[in-house]
Amino acid sequence: MKNAYIDQLLDRLADGEKMTDTKLILTRAYQAPAYTRYGFICVNDALHGAEKAAALAQQLSMAGINELYITGEWGNQFEAWMALDSFGLELRGIRRIMNAEYYQDIERWGDSDRPNELLALKFSFKEESK
Repeated sequence: MKNAYIDQLLDRLADGEKMTDTKLILTRAYQAPAYTRYGFICVNDALHGAEKAAALAQQLSMAGINELYITGEWGNQFEAWMALDSFGLELRGIRRIMNAEYYQDIERWGDSDRPNELLALKFSFKEESK
């Protein structure tokens, strides 16, 4: 699943350009097994403050990505989550998602000490159709 916007960020990063924290968070999530295997943008980083969360929501919007999964278990993130919500990236619930790193370990080593599923907060710009 290619994304032209994030690919451009990666090219600029490879050329030595400095990136904001939120652009780095997005590029790491794009290169992570959860995206390459399942198309999930998963963030395990703490989003310190509303400004960083709002900037991440803006980056997701610019990349045309409608969903974000927060897999980190950081405390005191309510301000960040409210900022995501106020920019239209609404909390849609808690989900179990497949842990791509678990399956990557299984394929590579035949075993893994990671859980096969992760709990994640699901944020989305679009309401799910029922």
